[in-house]
Amino acid sequence: MLTEKLKVKGRVTLLITHEDGSTETFIRDNLVVSTGLAYITSRMVGTTSPVISHMGIGETATAPLAANVDLGSPTFRETTAVSIEDETVTDDSVEYTSTFAAGDGDGAIVEAGLFNSDSGGTMLSRVVFGLVTKTPTDALTITWRITIADS
Repeated sequence: MLTEKLKVKGRVTLLITHEDGSTETFIRDNLVVSTGLAYITSRMVGTTSPVISHMGIGETATAPLAANVDLGSPTFRETTAVSIEDETVTDDSVEYTSTFAAGDGDGAIVEAGLFNSDSGGTMLSRVVFGLVTKTPTDALTITWRITIADS
């Protein structure tokens, strides 16, 4: 008997680079929300939904739920650069990277999400992490890998 079970999972890496060049790194797993799963399925049948293009950050530490459609308290969105692992579409993951430059999205950050629009749109996934404080002179780079693999 054949059995196959796929799971969509994500891992987020936050890298704060301070003005003096020192860095802090935080790594967390995320939740792919219900709208994200529907988005992935719709893309498989050619729905014209825009591709994932933006990453948002916010200030709400409430745990992610499958029913989430936005961040709890969004503060800033940035465009993403997309790369597919090993530059081939046959791999099981896609990686998104956004850099929030000095002066962009400053303050107390505790959540992030992936979206297909610069405002509103569909949220693919959401993560909550411990408090990360971004000062006006810090740069924040978030790398988000979404993997579809057997569970």
